[in-house]
Amino acid sequence: MLASSLGTHRLIPTLRTAEHVPFTLRRFAGEVRNVMAIRSYRILLIASLFASVATGFSDSLGLYMNTYFWELSSAQIGVLVNGFVLALLLGVAMARPLSERFAGIAIDLVRFPTQAAIGAVPPETVRALGLAVGPGLMIFYVLTLLVVARYPITRAAHRHVRAELDRRRRGDS
Repeated sequence: MLASSLGTHRLIPTLRTAEHVPFTLRRFAGEVRNVMAIRSYRILLIASLFASVATGFSDSLGLYMNTYFWELSSAQIGVLVNGFVLALLLGVAMARPLSERFAGIAIDLVRFPTQAAIGAVPPETVRALGLAVGPGLMIFYVLTLLVVARYPITRAAHRHVRAELDRRRRGDS
């Protein structure tokens, strides 16, 4: 979050100033009601909730799975965690340039105007943006699944790996 704040701090002078409206519980409840009336938002909210629960569930039980199910040693778990850290660092370094490139392509494809005021963009352009973003995201999720589906493991290869690990654990050469 700090890196994000520092990276976007220079843009503060270009932002529009929001009208100050005092907080009231009544206004807040009305805004929540308005947002929850949008079916697509409710679906996104529920999907995000499930994804967050799944992530928390996985994080909470990861140590148990690695220790008791996969029977990894502390050293092996350490290597796994270090691999996650390396992947995170690579992902952070690569995500922004790739995202900006693909986002720029999408903006160019729908001919979205630059420096447009909210409400001034033609409805057909906003609709085209929605059509580009929805399927665009789906394309990346499907690509993710296709990449994961190509993981080269079969039941036979898994049995072979397990047998080799058992042999090593026994100290056989």
